[in-house]
Amino acid sequence: MRGAEQPQPTSERVDSVETAFFADVDQANRNHRLLAAMDAAARWPAVQELRAWTEPAITRGGSVLDVGCGLADAAIAIAKNHPHIAVTGIDSSVEMLDTARQRARELGADITLRQGDATSLPFDTATFGAVRCERVLQWLDQPETAVQEMVRVTAPGGTIALLDTDWRTFTTTVADCDLEQRMTGPWPTPHAGGFLRHYARQAGLENVECKPVVHYSHHITGDASDGMFPFDQYLELQIERGRTRHDAARYLDELRRQSSDGSLTLAVTMWAAIGTVARHP
Repeated sequence: MRGAEQPQPTSERVDSVETAFFADVDQANRNHRLLAAMDAAARWPAVQELRAWTEPAITRGGSVLDVGCGLADAAIAIAKNHPHIAVTGIDSSVEMLDTARQRARELGADITLRQGDATSLPFDTATFGAVRCERVLQWLDQPETAVQEMVRVTAPGGTIALLDTDWRTFTTTVADCDLEQRMTGPWPTPHAGGFLRHYARQAGLENVECKPVVHYSHHITGDASDGMFPFDQYLELQIERGRTRHDAARYLDELRRQSSDGSLTLAVTMWAAIGTVARHP
């Protein structure tokens, strides 16, 4: 792999359930399940459709940066499908980067992987021909800053592709709609997907195009192997946020029952936005 850096030491785990999700994978106490959830979510037809829609636009130049690359499955695929392109992935998680390096070696993908912060990218201005960022902004407190950083490191005329989820649209067939509305998820910015055009235009991108796709399912496993939330951690999160154990358990029990008898439908809208960095300030 090109220039792969050595991982930095992980920090001590903190007790908040918030860190058991993707906001800080290295401090999660069950991060092996979160990595499995990432693999599962990457296989969602909605994710695959949005990746296919954005890939032609970001592979026209000679280099691509994947911000928040995670397990690097998208970066590896780009490197394999477009061997003439220099692909770099950056992520804040040592855990994910360790796994990504191993997978890249096994698959013979020539990519560079670095640890870093999406809101302060360790690259010079105008370094890359294109930048992509998938399912990352929802986990950031300052997604606008991250998009501005992507613009900074992209060459004039280059392309930026953003893919994310709008968790405000998450719905299920749990009959108690008020209860479901109280069961908010762990995302610092749950509306990120619906704001992609706004972020892109705010950062000065031109020729912005958007595409929504609905992810839906009739089953939920409860252990994150389907790309959704693990029920035990989700329960503790709701209690930490002031919901009663009774209400949280009732909501999850209803999801289990409907999934078991085949009556469940859950859906959430995912978005992609493509924009061009201005050639002139």
